[in-house]
Amino acid sequence: EPQIMFDSHEGAPDSYINVNYLCGVQSGVLSNWMFTPSVSLQNGDVISFYSRTKENPTEFADRLELRIGQGTTPTAPNGSNDVGGYTILALTINPNLTPSAYPATWTQYSYIVSGIPTLSPCKIAFRYFVNNGGSGNAAINSDLIGIDTFSVSRTTLGTKDFFASNFSIQPNPVADVLKLTSRNG
Repeated sequence: EPQIMFDSHEGAPDSYINVNYLCGVQSGVLSNWMFTPSVSLQNGDVISFYSRTKENPTEFADRLELRIGQGTTPTAPNGSNDVGGYTILALTINPNLTPSAYPATWTQYSYIVSGIPTLSPCKIAFRYFVNNGGSGNAAINSDLIGIDTFSVSRTTLGTKDFFASNFSIQPNPVADVLKLTSRNG
């Protein structure tokens, strides 16, 4: 079971989630997932969270992926190298598993949703994905990470942007008659 190694970014000192090298195999590929309930996402939405490791990082490398699966029930991953229906890789912290490269203080990460043009049900997943990790003697990676202050926000369009995104005006410029058409059907 992961231990509380530092205070949370926000809220009670232990009000964050964490995962560490004890979460799976003795030595091999660690692939531990945390999934959100279904949320509606579309292009322009912002997914944000904070993450960190211990204050004195060790020589062991950690990696975290933020992934998105479309639909209310994306296919679950099957095996340590499978991503199932979580095919949108939104961002990766320490993609090359560089020792001591994971931030040792709470650091904010944000992803602006793209590739989802209309409001769609999705699930967001955090994947602790570390090769050569675990608790065995052969493990050369994996230590501990925390995740806190997760949010999904949607920007509100100004009047000009709202009309440009939702309507077309013909002819442009207008002489005597204006034809206003909805872009959504």
